[in-house]
Amino acid sequence: MKKLNKFLSLGLMVLFSLSILVGCNTSKKEEAKAPEEKTSIEIVVPDGLPAISIVKMIKEKPEIMKGLDINYSIVKGSDALVSKVLKGEGDICIVPSNVAAIAYNKEAKYKLAGTVGFGSLYVISSDDSVNSLEDLKGKDVYNVGQGLTPDLIFKILLQNDGINPEKDLTLSYVNAASELAPLFIEGKAKYAVVPEPMLTQIMTKKPETKIVASLNEQWKKMSDSKMGYPQSSVIVKEDLAKNNSEAVQKILKEIDNSTKWANENKEEAGAFAEEVGITGKKEIIAKSLERANLNYVSALDSESEYIKYYDKIYSLEPKAIGGKKVNEEIFLQK
Repeated sequence: MKKLNKFLSLGLMVLFSLSILVGCNTSKKEEAKAPEEKTSIEIVVPDGLPAISIVKMIKEKPEIMKGLDINYSIVKGSDALVSKVLKGEGDICIVPSNVAAIAYNKEAKYKLAGTVGFGSLYVISSDDSVNSLEDLKGKDVYNVGQGLTPDLIFKILLQNDGINPEKDLTLSYVNAASELAPLFIEGKAKYAVVPEPMLTQIMTKKPETKIVASLNEQWKKMSDSKMGYPQSSVIVKEDLAKNNSEAVQKILKEIDNSTKWANENKEEAGAFAEEVGITGKKEIIAKSLERANLNYVSALDSESEYIKYYDKIYSLEPKAIGGKKVNEEIFLQK
């Protein structure tokens, strides 16, 4: 009987030991199956050409790197965009280049990584007698948003041609690009500064519209520049660039690829843009890419273009770049 009790006790001990081992193994398997912790990154982009530059990314949401969860936010309206940036709500943002400087000067902790597009602004006219900026003297020229990029660039180029923007012509402003197209199409505005894709929209409905000047080409001549002025810039949070440099570089490479793809696949880019909610009809967007000047160039490869741009803006309106001159510290180093 005693032997039987000993065997029973021994058996129970073995079973207990096995249950502990099985429990440990199960725990280890569960730990092995536990998902990796993901890094969430929000890419903020304004409606229009900047969003079109990365429309392939927005539509297809490619896996850029394991453990990386990327969300895309298309912002409508410049005020909403600036507010998001200054509050640090976007990890990577595409913004007007002067806003990149404002973010830097206001210590919003962003670095400038590059541009997705050079100048896409054009002076147009319904008057055949106007062939140059000089011919705009005495005319009423419409533009979008006083103090915004279209206004700043236009005034700088007028001054370069010896034209006083305050005295030699009248400058009229609308609050949004969507307000300007109907005014020109209906003949209420005869002269205007317009961006793509609005230019294509206007010329589709009013084919006799005359392109007087490309402001990017005018800028090239003025500043002896090969590329023109950087209209839209990619900025990256300093902490993200420091702590996740590999992820940032892969995202920037994907932005480069997406911009190239949009230029090479215009019709598909237009269709994608319509699907993801970018303003404009797909046919208009596709056609506008012929004059949009979308081109990703890293900040380090376009540093001189940026410095020239910021110096010119500062000389005209310091507060447009945050009230202080910009130096090479703004740029993201690889």
